[in-house]
Amino acid sequence: MKKQIVLLLMIAATLIACEKSPFDYRNKYVGNYNFTNVYTNVDSAGTISNATTAYLGRAKTDGENKMIVQFEANKSQSLRIDEEGNVYNSCDTYIGRFESESRFQAVLSGQSCPTEGIDENSSIAIVGDRKF
Repeated sequence: MKKQIVLLLMIAATLIACEKSPFDYRNKYVGNYNFTNVYTNVDSAGTISNATTAYLGRAKTDGENKMIVQFEANKSQSLRIDEEGNVYNSCDTYIGRFESESRFQAVLSGQSCPTEGIDENSSIAIVGDRKF
């Protein structure tokens, strides 16, 4: 009988010690994405040029309420995300959203917030579809 009580106490202690952390709403967006990026630039004469790239990137959690979205080989952004999937840049300006658990859409612009690698006459429209 004593062995059974000790065994039950050990099991209970293990279950309590292994308690999971609270649900993180960002986890449903974590994963690999096929990104299509449209770079737009307006030169001093007002001429608009576009370039499109494709990249297999990643979205992962980063600290509290943030996600890092790597949309190019050497380009990523740490973005604040709310519980509805809306994303905000470092200046806390709305730039897009996770439209579902498998689709991301945002626009990075040098005009809305100084961003490394993007001048004020440029923007990047990013669309990502999650790979399952």
